Amino acid sequence: MMRAGFGRRMTAFVGAGTALLLIGLVFDLALTRPRIHELRRLEAERGENLKRQTEHMAVERQERELIGLAREQGLEEALFRPAAQDPLTYVGGLIERSGIRRLALNDGGSQAIEQVVRTKLTLRVAGAFGPTLSFVRALEQSPRLIVIQDFDIEPSIEGPGLESRLTIFVHDPKPEAAT
Repeated sequence: MMRAGFGRRMTAFVGAGTALLLIGLVFDLALTRPRIHELRRLEAERGENLKRQTEHMAVERQERELIGLAREQGLEEALFRPAAQDPLTYVGGLIERSGIRRLALNDGGSQAIEQVVRTKLTLRVAGAFGPTLSFVRALEQSPRLIVIQDFDIEPSIEGPGLESRLTIFVHDPKPEAAT
């Protein structure tokens, strides 16, 4: 008799234990599965970040080597100088890109006015009407402030086409003093 009651109690006890174990397993899977996915995602992200950091460190090392070489060669000042061209070189480039011929390009000097440096240039160019017009448009549409003061155009005495004489002023921001 005792055995039958004991067996039922034992079966109930094992059933309750099994049910609790299954409930615990369901909770564990419900809570750990998203965490496992999150852990895998974070590990992949960590790998990508380590790769980017390694690449960044390699670039920084190359930069330091290049700066060191520039210092050894005495090129450090040129390396860190702003890339803006002087007005003479800039206007010469516009002439060349326009497809006209430069006959003369003279620097009339620079003058600092408040926060601007104004450079006077006088030039003579020769070419067909279209390229001459392209050159004038390039001056007008330049990212630099360029004022055309005098502009004379007449038939060229050296051959077909036009000869133009210009006086222009190129205005650039005054360079900041080195600290």
